[in-house]
Amino acid sequence: MLVHAGGHYDWTELGDTSAAHFDTLFNTNVRGPYLLTQGLLPALERAHGQVVFINSSVVRGNGEGVGLFKATQHALQGMADSLRQSLNVRGIRVSTIYAGQTATPRAQRIYAHRGQRYRPSALLKPDDLARLVISMANLPNLVELTDVHVRSSTPY
Repeated sequence: MLVHAGGHYDWTELGDTSAAHFDTLFNTNVRGPYLLTQGLLPALERAHGQVVFINSSVVRGNGEGVGLFKATQHALQGMADSLRQSLNVRGIRVSTIYAGQTATPRAQRIYAHRGQRYRPSALLKPDDLARLVISMANLPNLVELTDVHVRSSTPY
């Protein structure tokens, strides 16, 4: 199983961000996962493996203040959907988890940037996502969860 759980987040607006900064976001959030998946394809195929992309719930929101980050997450979504079509015939499942707010250093930075109180107890935990990934790995080979949207049930 290959799990793409890294990425770069930054506050950006179209027109206010340099092309070099956008390149950094795109290369980290889209190109990196693509190249890593491509490099591991032989092993994934031999193992009838699975690729899981941890994406952001920002794809469903307005993305105010993070327009270019949101654009990279939509590109990641499109890449996962396209890869699924070509990798399924090779015995490889492809899934995307759209994670809501998760108690990480990134979330802490986001709340500080917004001037809001950070309450990690109300957010998803990284362990919650890890357990979800493990559950997905243990599904029968003919079962593929394509898109999983997950968020905390605790009101913030």
